[in-house]
Amino acid sequence: MDFQGVGAIAAAVVAAVGIPTALVVGRWQMKAAIRAAEESSRAGFAQAEASYRAALDAVRAEAVNAHSQWRRGLRRDAYTALLLAAHQARTAGRLLTEGSVEDRVSRGVFATQGAALAEARIAIQEAALVVALEGPEQPAIKAETLVHRCQRFIDVHGLRAEAEEAGHSIRTARAGLAVDDPLSEFVEATDVVRAHIYVYQDGPAALEAELHVRSSPSQIRDLQDVAYAKLSRIPESLRKQGLTYLFASLKHPDLVREERQGADAQFLDAQEEFLAAARAVLDGDSTSQ
Repeated sequence: MDFQGVGAIAAAVVAAVGIPTALVVGRWQMKAAIRAAEESSRAGFAQAEASYRAALDAVRAEAVNAHSQWRRGLRRDAYTALLLAAHQARTAGRLLTEGSVEDRVSRGVFATQGAALAEARIAIQEAALVVALEGPEQPAIKAETLVHRCQRFIDVHGLRAEAEEAGHSIRTARAGLAVDDPLSEFVEATDVVRAHIYVYQDGPAALEAELHVRSSPSQIRDLQDVAYAKLSRIPESLRKQGLTYLFASLKHPDLVREERQGADAQFLDAQEEFLAAARAVLDGDSTSQ
């Protein structure tokens, strides 16, 4: 075989060997491209998922923040309503019992502030219910205490005002009457027992025992019985005021003062404690937003 034939055969062999090699190389390149595409796809999916989760977290955080602000607003309104009701009660009680009886009667204070005090009693009870609903526990507990102290304050000031108004009505009705008139005799008997009580030295507890325990003789109790007997003879239209006036006259002045001062101080303490608890909650809600 000549050189030309040998060259042709060699070229054919090279071509035959080159075809599978090209196929193998092409397959490798295709696999590499597929792997690159898969990795790129996975990276794209991971990035998309991360972006979605970030957006979802942002929306969730915004929703939680909006809900916290809404809840804080509800609590703030509830706490404010309770404190305003307490302030209304304190103001009405002070106006109801301050100043001369004659001045308060002439200005209609007993009627107007008595009504305001009754409204405050209802308002603070309603406000405390809302605080209990909105929570949390600590302000709700303090609110309940504040309501009890406020009611005590209202009772003490209301009863004092009622006694003062009754005394004014009795004395006004007595003016100009004869000394032996039943109403005059009742007022005189009440004033006598009141004078003895004012100089009583053994204190409120001993006085209460002496007035109600009949195991031993008692001048004050005898004077009390005389006043009650005189009460039964006054005009029926005045007996309710007369009973209120007499009942108030039988209380030791130290006891009256202690009751009022105690009710005022306890009411103020309860209000301060509730205010501190409310601020703690609202400040905590604010810093957590």
